[in-house]
Amino acid sequence: MALGLTPEHLDLAASVRGWSQRHCPAEVVRAAADSPDSGAAHYQAELTSSLAGQGLFGLHLPEDDGGQGFGLAELASPGIDVRPLREITGDASFNQVFLDNVFVPDDCLVGEVNGGWRIARTTLANERVSLSQSWTFGSGVPELLAVASAADHAPLGDVGRLVCEGRAIDLLGLRVTLKRVSGTEPGATGSVRKLLGMRNAQQIAELCFALSGAGGAVADGPGSPVGPDGAPDGGHWARQTLAVRAVTIGGGTTDIQLNIIAERVLGLPRDPDPPGQSPR
Repeated sequence: MALGLTPEHLDLAASVRGWSQRHCPAEVVRAAADSPDSGAAHYQAELTSSLAGQGLFGLHLPEDDGGQGFGLAELASPGIDVRPLREITGDASFNQVFLDNVFVPDDCLVGEVNGGWRIARTTLANERVSLSQSWTFGSGVPELLAVASAADHAPLGDVGRLVCEGRAIDLLGLRVTLKRVSGTEPGATGSVRKLLGMRNAQQIAELCFALSGAGGAVADGPGSPVGPDGAPDGGHWARQTLAVRAVTIGGGTTDIQLNIIAERVLGLPRDPDPPGQSPR
């Protein structure tokens, strides 16, 4: 079936194709896919900010209207200002997006009017599912075991506790997967796994950083969990200890996860809606 592409469509396709050829050439993508190492080691943090600069679509939930509409806002539209956010690692993996009187056409509305909050919750729930499937970000059980084997006098009790927690979190991930396969929404299970997984990854990074000794204070990352000399890579774990703080925010902050668990698992009363906004 032939598709009628406008000149704007062709220009956009050429722009995105050129961007991917410059930043993600086929040989780099293939090498990353074939590598036994964690995919996080091949991720270039600046790509997210650079892609936003291409002016592709973003999702917008207008809070002034009580979240009544879930719209697609073209990032190249007048009034949209995309500013990279510099993290404590020095990278800029995310952006601040400021909107000033931005016009969003009716045909860019996702779903129904007054259905914005439902779509937003579903979007974030699926983001949490995605995060919960890769919640370690290079600070997981395999990395912990590698560092514990290389370090002198590793605290085996702490290592064992974190390994057991990691395996339990993996089982929660299996439950989320089974829910998705059966066609049901992940619900609060994704929030529970994200909350526990985030804490587990941070504790693993902190323990590995402590086991790396003085190297963590003078070396610089990124590197690998264990350096070429067979000892824990202090620079790598100094960076990981900072970078893993980001999982506290991605997919909803810790406070949001606790709120979801309290309302949907424990049955506690919902938070009141802000004044002047429609019920969620």
